[in-house]
Amino acid sequence: MEKEAKFVSSEFLENFRESLKQMSSFSQEMCSYIETGITAPYLTKFAKNCNLLLTAITEWCEANLDFIENIDVLKEEELKKAFNSYCHMESYSETLRALEKAVYQRFPLKNAYHVFFHSVPLELYYPRICAAADKITQILTKIFFENCTFFEMGGEGQIAKEAKIIPMVMFGDSPYYQISTSTLEEKKQKIILFRADIPRCDVYRYRLWPLLAHEIAHVKLNKTVKAELRSPSELYISYPSEGQKLYEKLEGALTLEILNAYKNSDIFSNSYKNKPYQFYSPVAFHIDELLADIASASIFGLPSLFSLICIAGDPSFDLITRNALPTDHPPLSIRINTIKNYLKTLGGQSSYFTEALSDVEYDISSLEKTIYHFSAFEDLINSYNSAIESNFGEIIKFVNDYLISKPEINHPHLWTHYVSLYLNDQTNLNDACSKPIECFIRAWAKRWAVYKRLNDGGHNSFKQFISYHKHETKILGQLINDLNRM
Repeated sequence: MEKEAKFVSSEFLENFRESLKQMSSFSQEMCSYIETGITAPYLTKFAKNCNLLLTAITEWCEANLDFIENIDVLKEEELKKAFNSYCHMESYSETLRALEKAVYQRFPLKNAYHVFFHSVPLELYYPRICAAADKITQILTKIFFENCTFFEMGGEGQIAKEAKIIPMVMFGDSPYYQISTSTLEEKKQKIILFRADIPRCDVYRYRLWPLLAHEIAHVKLNKTVKAELRSPSELYISYPSEGQKLYEKLEGALTLEILNAYKNSDIFSNSYKNKPYQFYSPVAFHIDELLADIASASIFGLPSLFSLICIAGDPSFDLITRNALPTDHPPLSIRINTIKNYLKTLGGQSSYFTEALSDVEYDISSLEKTIYHFSAFEDLINSYNSAIESNFGEIIKFVNDYLISKPEINHPHLWTHYVSLYLNDQTNLNDACSKPIECFIRAWAKRWAVYKRLNDGGHNSFKQFISYHKHETKILGQLINDLNRM
């Protein structure tokens, strides 16, 4: 038995040793590549963060190699420790693969262009776009996580941990915006990598980047009030009890009211009667989606609403589902209406701001009635909206008091300012924005102003459409420059 245990342990340790050597070697190669590949000042912070992560990976590998060299295979505790490290290796390996992709997107080797790029202009401009996307992700992370203290569970309960969050953007083949996190050990602190995945098709569609705020809001919820989603080894944020109680109250009340809306609707009633438990699981996620939507809107204003409409596409997508069951996202119509009602509370007397909200309301209502036949879902939509309205004040309170640090930005004023300038051809596209969020408001204001002119008709409509594309390219360049200067 002892001989067999030795054989099994030796084989496992040998495989572990080889994997650690390969990871350590590749990590050091990546560090060398970054040191020789840096030429632009806007990539300095990215390179510094990469080196920090790669150094942490190398040190973790070397520490485990030293431990394996001196392990006693007959001691159960030492084998258990080695096995626990082996279980964590996949997280380190996955982080290393993500860093490889991020590095080659910003410092591409000549023979790697075909993997990431599709046109010569994109090859030349890609590093600057990546750096700008990193910058806005860093700013959003600060809005959500500034002054947060991280903890982990230990033998004596929760233990405060020094933690550094490193946001990093990757443009890839996934059609969705998403944030994944991984935690690495460093000598003095924990490092949490926020990997922000943006669809490759949105490299130039920077206007949709406000969707990152929605995804980061989910990370904040998962590390605070969503305790059931955390693994025992994951860092979390100790949350005020008032915030936890308010979330649980909203989750319970709103989920119940939404379930009743599905239960009493004409089109879902039979399915609900036969499969009630299959309704609860997806609907339980709806509160998180609505909170994330409001959080994003509180940061970006109208650009958050327009981005959601652009990325979601078909307003019937979340309603007409296989087997007549809801998805884990609220119907798009509900999400748009919720954000719109929130933005109305900010609007005041800002004419162009309220006019844009009215245009959204009219366009979506028209689509629902003429194309997607939403009359079949009218009872559900009305009941669902009533459920949100009855909890609306507490939803806003939770977002403002417990989910984000409220940004100091006047959305209606900035929107009206830029739309007015664009409609009167008085704006200078070379003027720099003073705040990163303002860059996106300016870009969407230009887009809305041009389409407003187009919809007004007249013989200059096509000229305005061409003008819109010309200016949009300029705004992209200005936004990239503004963000990389900040």
